[in-house]
Amino acid sequence: MKVGNLKKTACPTSRTSTISYPLQYRFQEPEEMRSQHAPLGFGFLSIILHLSHVTAAPVPITLDTSSYYRLTNDYTGSLQALGVRTDGSGRLGMVPADTSAGQYWQFVRLADGPEYAMRTKDLGDGFSLDVVNDNGVNSRSVHMATTGVYSGQYWTVTPWGDGSFQLTNDFTGASKHLDVYADTKEAMLDGGNHSGQHWRLTKIGPVVKTVPVPALTPVAANTWLHEGTTDYSIYPKAVGRLRAVMIFVDFADTPAQPGESTLDAGQQLTGHGSVSETYLKQSYGKLDLAIDIRADLKWRRMPANLKRPSFQTNAEHRAYISAAMALYSRSEIDFSTYNLVMVVPPKKCGVLGTSAFATGVAGTGIVTPGGEVRLAVTFGEWSYTERPTTAVHEIGHTLGLPDLYPIPGTPGDFASWKAGSWDLMSDTFVAQSFTSWHRHKLGWLSADRKTWVKAPAAAGSAASVTLSPLDGNNGVSMLVMDLRNSAKVLVAEVVQQMKGKDGTLWGEGILIYTVDSRIPTGEQPIAVVPKATGVSDNYDALWKAPWGLGDTAVYTEGGTTVKVKVVRRLENAWSVEVSYVS
Repeated sequence: MKVGNLKKTACPTSRTSTISYPLQYRFQEPEEMRSQHAPLGFGFLSIILHLSHVTAAPVPITLDTSSYYRLTNDYTGSLQALGVRTDGSGRLGMVPADTSAGQYWQFVRLADGPEYAMRTKDLGDGFSLDVVNDNGVNSRSVHMATTGVYSGQYWTVTPWGDGSFQLTNDFTGASKHLDVYADTKEAMLDGGNHSGQHWRLTKIGPVVKTVPVPALTPVAANTWLHEGTTDYSIYPKAVGRLRAVMIFVDFADTPAQPGESTLDAGQQLTGHGSVSETYLKQSYGKLDLAIDIRADLKWRRMPANLKRPSFQTNAEHRAYISAAMALYSRSEIDFSTYNLVMVVPPKKCGVLGTSAFATGVAGTGIVTPGGEVRLAVTFGEWSYTERPTTAVHEIGHTLGLPDLYPIPGTPGDFASWKAGSWDLMSDTFVAQSFTSWHRHKLGWLSADRKTWVKAPAAAGSAASVTLSPLDGNNGVSMLVMDLRNSAKVLVAEVVQQMKGKDGTLWGEGILIYTVDSRIPTGEQPIAVVPKATGVSDNYDALWKAPWGLGDTAVYTEGGTTVKVKVVRRLENAWSVEVSYVS
């Protein structure tokens, strides 16, 4: 069931309210006194004393958020610790105390009060202790659930007064404490004051942070588009506001048809806002792509002597964009205020595909009365029949992302596509997302959402990581593994579903692939390590690539062999164990 569906602001109780305690005392009479009073109808004497007083609420304590804690209670003793079950249920219970990561608890201070989120080392920031909301504020079950702004994940630690602490949450209130069942030792919530509610918190080590991912070097020669660090002297940083302007041109021999609307064309090619929305969502709100569709300026006629571009050469592409921009005065469009220009022809124009254009560093761009432009996207006839993700793909090039599919390639030969259909820079027909590596390259993945595993000096286990979905807001979502090669790494992430040509969604599990910064655009710098190969008419290339629960992927690079075993699934997150054979 959905957990903690009350927001933090809907806290059902207050911990600071004063309390009035009516106390009743009953005195039992001796048998002879009851017989004496029987004729009067009094069976016993009852004396009631009402005592009202105000009791100050215990003050919640402040915990060290840089340390892990072991949680034991007075019922099961110091040899039993609170741990997360490894069966994928998310349930918790008392287990023999050891060094298992599921027994390492971190208290993460929440911004708006003395409450903490309770998380474990093995599940990371993607999961927090929460209440199973099966009976409202009277719910008793707890489990680890996807981190979110839910009152059941807001925990307060308050002294009992004997050196132990009570753990309560904002959803079920201050009267329900974290406790354990007497028989199963499973964690639950209960009222009263029982020994299973008296928790002892023992520091057991510093909180482990994610490890920064090193830059890949060297990068491919003779190209700006590669999987190494983006050159920001050529491309803009993919954060903040990126301004684009869309202009409309036609030709004397293929003019726009009567009634062919520039506004309709602009809306269609930008997916009625979905192109900008894709960047906003994929970047976690870091990139605001603002496209000014200048439909008000209508179709502008290109020079009669302009050769129809096939975009086979940079010079041909440059001439086409330059001629289009020259049709507008500075008073109409000040191109210097934009990062990107989009040129749109009519549906029937003789210009076929969609293509990106970049000139290089400042001073090498197209100079017009309205300023210099170094980045552009040009549309063609095919653009009107393709998904708006085609525009997302081409804009990706203007941010420094390379093509992942083979160039030149045979149309429809998806069997040769090493990246499959798992990234928008590979397949715009069914892909819906950027891989974690591309989100990392563009500066969208924060440091706590990606980590690096260095190859150990000797063979053996290297790491256990729980990978959270990329479209979430918490938890590690990119695992990068050392191949003892400064230009090449192995990456694992939770699969992002593709959308088939029939509209159905496909894909779950772990996607594993290599990234090589020495391989240029069009030569497949990302290569998926698939569980199974194959091409689908609906999902295109490598649709069976994901690894599932219990699977082990093995990859060898030179003298280094890495094993990635999928050991657990919890909700939409997957835990993997990484080991090096050599």
